[in-house]
Amino acid sequence: MSAFRHPAVVVSHGPGPLWLLSSGFNDEMNKDAPAAKLLSTLFEKLYPNDENLPKRILFVSAHFESNGRGFEISNAAAPDLIFDYYGFDREAYDIDYPAKGEPAFAQRVKEQLEKNKIKAKLAHFDLGKALAPFRDEDTLILCSGQSTHNLHALQSRSPVLIEGARAFQSWLDETLSSESKLSLKERTEEILHWQDEPAARFAHPTPDHFMPFIVAAGAGMEDKKPGATAFFGGWAIGHMSFANYAWGIQH
Repeated sequence: MSAFRHPAVVVSHGPGPLWLLSSGFNDEMNKDAPAAKLLSTLFEKLYPNDENLPKRILFVSAHFESNGRGFEISNAAAPDLIFDYYGFDREAYDIDYPAKGEPAFAQRVKEQLEKNKIKAKLAHFDLGKALAPFRDEDTLILCSGQSTHNLHALQSRSPVLIEGARAFQSWLDETLSSESKLSLKERTEEILHWQDEPAARFAHPTPDHFMPFIVAAGAGMEDKKPGATAFFGGWAIGHMSFANYAWGIQH
């Protein structure tokens, strides 16, 4: 048990590997884009002066949906890198990231979910709550999704901000950000019933990329500090918001 409680974070990961590429869809989505530069400095914001660095990162990803079996946990010592995208320049497929897994910790995560009886395939908020204690065990919880994710709108690449995207992002800030005055109970109700938000259907025609935001909220929101620090990386192609949130940053 560590005396330091590590953050719970959710990031908007953008399309494919664009934040690593010299060329992308446009100037809004490549390694020099504001959203890419923000993410490249996010770890420094979480751990200024390299103090209290985590031993591990517990990573929750929108990729992929499980095949009807509930939540899946990787227990590989050296997870494979999966190129789950197409249509990018050659440099997108030359990326190498030899991530290290921790099978023993993966087993502990499995036991924690069993202990908390996390069985329902859509119990993402409860999943976050079950994972929260690991923040006290030298573990950064990092969730990766997209704050607005409409693949149909992606085809249009509109230069004008679409109202449905703006409205959903405003709701998300009000629900998660520390700038909001909502209580823990109010935030919880909002996030659990997110599909009731009028703009939700446009922002997320399918729920997969919003689920990491729900997990992060479950892991990060606390009674006295329910709000997250918001890091906004801007907009791209008229509807894609690059919003990121972090709970538990030490100021």
